[in-house]
Amino acid sequence: MLNFIDSQSGFSLLVKYPIPKLGNSKTFQAFQKGVHKGVLPEPVVRRTLKQLGAYQKGGHFQLTSGQHSDEYWQCAAALQYPWFGLLSSYFLVRKLPANLIRKVDFVVAPAVGGITFADFLSAVSGIRSIYAEKSEDGFVIRSERGFDVGRKIGIVAEDATTSGTSIQKVIRSVESAGGRVSAAVCIVDRSNGEASETVSVRFFPLLTAASHVYSPDSQSCPGCKEKLPAVKLGSSR
Repeated sequence: MLNFIDSQSGFSLLVKYPIPKLGNSKTFQAFQKGVHKGVLPEPVVRRTLKQLGAYQKGGHFQLTSGQHSDEYWQCAAALQYPWFGLLSSYFLVRKLPANLIRKVDFVVAPAVGGITFADFLSAVSGIRSIYAEKSEDGFVIRSERGFDVGRKIGIVAEDATTSGTSIQKVIRSVESAGGRVSAAVCIVDRSNGEASETVSVRFFPLLTAASHVYSPDSQSCPGCKEKLPAVKLGSSR
């Protein structure tokens, strides 16, 4: 059994499910000790993601943006553990200004990668969770699924981003459906902050990382230069 209490806000999480034999219990304890005065420091996020198998290094990966990298943040590996999904979402919601979160009616994620994360955000905030599906020119909110965003305000949730392009496409899909987006959040910003220049709303990552990103050609990318096959792990593959 795992028990987390944030003394700053009184938020508590009691986890009663069996802990898998993956160093999970020790990872949780290290996570809990890393929280300082109600704040989750980025080094703790980075360490926890690595311990949960969400970081791969030394490969040749094709990112959703089309760019290549020798490292990959696979947040799904960490989000399979409910305690991480709930607590990372909780601390991310705490980063949002109170006057912003009060006006939000929905959390929307790009399918499929961001859906699990959006559901965890919904669980800790009480805000409903929906998703945008891929279309020929970006993403679309399908009203036939019961998703109504007309004249309502939402936030976009993505697990990881390299360029912010997918987030921006989801923003456009909400606007096309008559709604508005006031902020975007993600677990890992792989762009070292550059994605915020693409995203047209306030952007709140839990972790900002400076990943090695290359153009997909033999002049720029070490993996292409060695003629290694590029592995595509993202949800758009």
